[in-house]
Amino acid sequence: INCVPEENVHITTALTENVLFYPPFKEFWKHKILMLEDLDGSLSALYVLREFMSSGNIVKYTTEMDQLSGEHKQKKLSAEGPVCIVGATTKDKIYEDNSNRSYLIHVDESNKHQQNVMDYQNKTAAGLIDKETIKQAQDSIKNIQRLLDRKLEVRNPFQPELTLPQVVFKPLRTNVHYIALIKAITYLHQHQLEVK
Repeated sequence: INCVPEENVHITTALTENVLFYPPFKEFWKHKILMLEDLDGSLSALYVLREFMSSGNIVKYTTEMDQLSGEHKQKKLSAEGPVCIVGATTKDKIYEDNSNRSYLIHVDESNKHQQNVMDYQNKTAAGLIDKETIKQAQDSIKNIQRLLDRKLEVRNPFQPELTLPQVVFKPLRTNVHYIALIKAITYLHQHQLEVK
């Protein structure tokens, strides 16, 4: 998350579904990353989060009492995406409807990886890590992202020729992930390609 522009990220420990429907301004969620530090703290909002990921927007109707007349009136609430939702969990089993809409990244808990992490922590504590060089690299990556044209539409003329293997679990959703991944990589490389 240190390599993403601050203006594009909302980080929270937990949230309720109502938070999603009452953004401070209309495009608050649009083209943002919503990072949930612990999915367990947002269990009540998972359904809405899934729909937000899948459709790019969410809508719900609620009733509110008119303070003057005392009558209940219907109100439409909505939020616009697209939004990228990142969540961490310590649960080894994830509700299938969440996992098949997501890219799952499992923590490497091998002894070698743990030793590498501890070596890095020890070097940091000893002042042997050049934090300024790391920060400069992170800032460069953030600024590169700020230069990307958000209105650019990616079209892949070869997509009809790309097919998933028969053994893929949930091929309809996986195919959407596959297309999105190709588009994301192409989008990030937009300054290396000729725009047509």
